[in-house]
Amino acid sequence: MSTAPRRILVVAPRGPTMKATVERLARHGWGCKVVDLLAEAKEALKKSEYEIVLAAEYMPDGRGYDLTDIIARSSSSLFVGVMLPDTYLWLPTVERGVRTLGRRAVNPAVLEEAMEDMLPHSALAAAAGGTSDMPMRAERHRHKQAVPPRRKSA
Repeated sequence: MSTAPRRILVVAPRGPTMKATVERLARHGWGCKVVDLLAEAKEALKKSEYEIVLAAEYMPDGRGYDLTDIIARSSSSLFVGVMLPDTYLWLPTVERGVRTLGRRAVNPAVLEEAMEDMLPHSALAAAAGGTSDMPMRAERHRHKQAVPPRRKSA
């Protein structure tokens, strides 16, 4: 199995909420680079490829949405984090180069699974040691989304 970390760029003001998110992702094998400003993020994106970018909605020098065009051109994925009292609600804004803002939101409990779903197939295969677990994750996703039929009340 490959031990190469999957690369993500985190663009957010440093604080306890983002620190906890980065620590959780790092424990699960995500290689995180953290920057505080959009200008730093744009420079980092010029120098390296990132599979996923997590950006806070509001930054001192702009908004996370300002990265949409850059991410779409690179065929990467972008989640914009809307700050709630003690966490972020993540909005998939670009998925593998396709703009998707408004389709759904992702809570912190399923952020990693949503990120895995956005990885390019080759990154999935590398992370799985040359094989893809796409069918298994797709089945798990379908199972989670299944809603039992309503029963008629008597």
